[in-house]
Amino acid sequence: MEVLIGIDIGTYSVKATAITSKGEWLGSTSSRHEISIPAHGYAEQDAEGVWWNGLVKVIHELVDKGVFKTADVKGIGVSTLSPCVLPLDENNQPLRPAILYGVDVRAGKQIERFNRELGDAVVLQRYGQRMSSQTAGPKILWIKENQPDIFQKARRFVPATTYMIYRLTGRWTLDQYVAPSYAPFFRMDTMDWDLEMIDRYIGKEDGFWWPEILWPVDVAGGLKEEAAQFLRLPEGIPVITGSADALSESVSGAAIQNGNMFIMYGSSIIFIATTKEAVKQSEMFWPSPGMVEGEWALAGGMSTAGSLVRWIIDEFYPEGATYEDFFNRARTSPPGSNGLVMLPYFSGERTPVSDPDARGIIIGLTLKHNLADISRAALEGVAYGIRHNVEEFEKVLGDLNLVGAGGGVTDPLWTQIISDVCKKEQKTMLNTNAAIGDALMAGMGAGLFSREDMNELAISIGKPKVILPDNKNFKIYDKHYQIYKSLYGSTKELAHKLAGN
Repeated sequence: MEVLIGIDIGTYSVKATAITSKGEWLGSTSSRHEISIPAHGYAEQDAEGVWWNGLVKVIHELVDKGVFKTADVKGIGVSTLSPCVLPLDENNQPLRPAILYGVDVRAGKQIERFNRELGDAVVLQRYGQRMSSQTAGPKILWIKENQPDIFQKARRFVPATTYMIYRLTGRWTLDQYVAPSYAPFFRMDTMDWDLEMIDRYIGKEDGFWWPEILWPVDVAGGLKEEAAQFLRLPEGIPVITGSADALSESVSGAAIQNGNMFIMYGSSIIFIATTKEAVKQSEMFWPSPGMVEGEWALAGGMSTAGSLVRWIIDEFYPEGATYEDFFNRARTSPPGSNGLVMLPYFSGERTPVSDPDARGIIIGLTLKHNLADISRAALEGVAYGIRHNVEEFEKVLGDLNLVGAGGGVTDPLWTQIISDVCKKEQKTMLNTNAAIGDALMAGMGAGLFSREDMNELAISIGKPKVILPDNKNFKIYDKHYQIYKSLYGSTKELAHKLAGN
């Protein structure tokens, strides 16, 4: 039996899944963790305490369950929340908690500085996308300007996957899909590090080291002795370069195909549309190479989704309330939430507005509204944001098929709302997660099966379900969507004034 292990380090948990090269599911486990929010707009995690210790814990649990023989493991894949910025010293030790992806919006001034000093034309030509809270470069500059002692000691700035693959193999790698998010220190047009910008904003004399660029399914190396001992696995198991959790989840969802738009329902929302035609620039979205050479991906994302649900539960539901409690209560409110519309920009917003200072809004409240209405309005608000993104994606790529996966598809209410709001059929994968995608990518990287076989295995494991839109509900939602679209423009100036407090 050939066993493949996938590990996904997400915003709120680390997951591990073991499958066979024939697509047989062997077992899964997970370990919850939290993010640190030291100030408004900040989001951080400890690389060793959260990422590495979480990875070790879930591997130990799989091994201890005895669901496979360790000698049968033929490949390991890892994905992580991306892109993050982790500064390391000359001994490769973390100097501070990692600054997380687009949910961390601290670097607004640095984003403005890059855009102003480099100019829109240069930014788009070199880097393919505008600087945003999803871009890692401004967060490196934030460290330089706000934590100079840490900056002076730093010798590397790396995302989570790069750090995890180093801990497993001893090799410094970064995949082609995530690399463009390190603008302006990585160039999209040449797919290489931008030495001019590194010299200008970081300084070559400081001796910074940058990882080698590989494809996500390339083998980075064998499991090194120290890591093998930690994990209780044999030394030398092939470990692939890996990628962002969204790409791995789209692999698990069998969504990496031309004409598909993958929606990852997690703490935030990530969109990935795969295309055979090169898309190297976008003023709104995040273009990058895809999983393998010859493929391209256009990605986008909303800052809050599951995290908004979690916030409502934590702040307004009784202690100990679950996601099931939330969805059951939201289900008692009718489509349209009895006249409420929520703008879900509770952590700023990424696409399509790219505004870290955007703020959440609930409009239409009266004394007759209750927690059920507010809960449903949150689900509908995220759905309106998804429709907004779908419309903008389709202006670039034409009509797209929706494929959904992630924690948010567990309860059918949310996915049905989204299909109704978008008036689109949606295929959801009920048994899928990024860890499964990591395992499948590891199998492809290790040469156990082809790209086509990987897709068929994903469908077999995922058990797809098709959701059809309800036209009656669409008529209600369409009216509210028009209000939703006008809210941001009508309140942007006021939101920015509040963000400055």
